[in-house]
Amino acid sequence: MRYDLVDLKLFRAIAETSSLSVGAAQIHLSPGSASYRLKNLERLVGTALFVRTPRGMNLTAAGESLQRHVITVFCELERMHSEMSGFANGLRGSIRLHANSSSLNGFLAADLSSFLSANRQCNIELEEHSSDEIVMAVGDGTADLGIVASDVESGTLQVFPYATDHLVLAVSHEHALARQSRIKLEEALDYDFVCMQRASSNFQFLAQTCGRMGKQLNIRIHAHNFATVLRLARDNIGVALVPRRVLENNLSEESCAVVELSDEWAVRRLKVVTNEIEKAPQFTKNLLDHLLLRVNSSAG
Repeated sequence: MRYDLVDLKLFRAIAETSSLSVGAAQIHLSPGSASYRLKNLERLVGTALFVRTPRGMNLTAAGESLQRHVITVFCELERMHSEMSGFANGLRGSIRLHANSSSLNGFLAADLSSFLSANRQCNIELEEHSSDEIVMAVGDGTADLGIVASDVESGTLQVFPYATDHLVLAVSHEHALARQSRIKLEEALDYDFVCMQRASSNFQFLAQTCGRMGKQLNIRIHAHNFATVLRLARDNIGVALVPRRVLENNLSEESCAVVELSDEWAVRRLKVVTNEIEKAPQFTKNLLDHLLLRVNSSAG
């Protein structure tokens, strides 16, 4: 099947406005021309995409399915346009990098800053995801490189060690746990927690870990960044589970007591995953080499 982009734009506009005439006007088509194009599109897919009602145009089940694909198509077209514009303006490369919370908020900012400073003609699309999601994204080509925790199964992907961090508990100096130097997470679960937002890989890891213990978190609040989480912990709103590197980066401003975790999983060995790096563009190889400098410098 060959789809016309104008027809897909029209379909999207009608779906968003529930009106053929309003949707047609948005993309500068007459109602007659829009009606003709919509009929052709429905004929092409072999089924009705809308139900016509006195209140407007409602999507059928097939229409809802097509709408999801159309949204993806136009997002990818916009991304393609952005990348091509970058190349026209002197850009030489764009790298899709997915990272988990520990790396993103602890180590990665400094490494990417130095890489981008030295590679002015390269852009990086950076997204936070859970380690499992990152493995899938690298495997299916959605991401070029990923940084995940070492306890995640990486399948056939190529794996390189990146950095090591430790998850710790941050609490107010007034909190009952502040008198403890080292505990298991389970011992802290009777207390209230302050957590990163639900979509963050840090919170997903915490929730999954508690689920495996058969325990439930008492969450006072979800915050959008670690700085806010640490401020709330400092003010005795609840306990925070954070990477030590993040805590060190914020400790001068957000002074908390630190409680070490004796759970084995608290040691977070981070690794870079990729798929057939030998076939990747040179700028992707350069970024991988740059990230691995951290390992080499630590070894030295």
